[in-house]
Amino acid sequence: MSRSAPLLTLILLLALANATISRSDILEFSGHDAGGAITTAEIARQLFDAIGNEAIILQGRAAADASYRRLAILSAAPISAISITLFAYFLIRLWRRRGIERIMEMEVRATEAEAGTGTGTETEAEAKAEEGEGQ
Repeated sequence: MSRSAPLLTLILLLALANATISRSDILEFSGHDAGGAITTAEIARQLFDAIGNEAIILQGRAAADASYRRLAILSAAPISAISITLFAYFLIRLWRRRGIERIMEMEVRATEAEAGTGTGTETEAEAKAEEGEGQ
């Protein structure tokens, strides 16, 4: 059932009550069936009171729902902004740290190459073979 169904029911009940009162007023003024018209008018008045009470309850529910939604939106906006900011901050730090590590690795490799110790990627067998050739 949709949210507009209670409103539609309320409108239909108002139309029915209005038609009932109009008929009772016509019968009362014409002098026919005065007792029945008063009973119909009383029923219509009770119906109007019930509809009015239901409308007040529905209005209160709608105001509460709107208040909860507004509160959720207003609290979610700063929380999401802070979350995105922290995520971006740590991601940038990680990216920079990785860049620094790469530079340091390249400097170590360059230093090792200048010192003649190799790039560190050789196996021990290759290093011994080179030493054996050098002797």
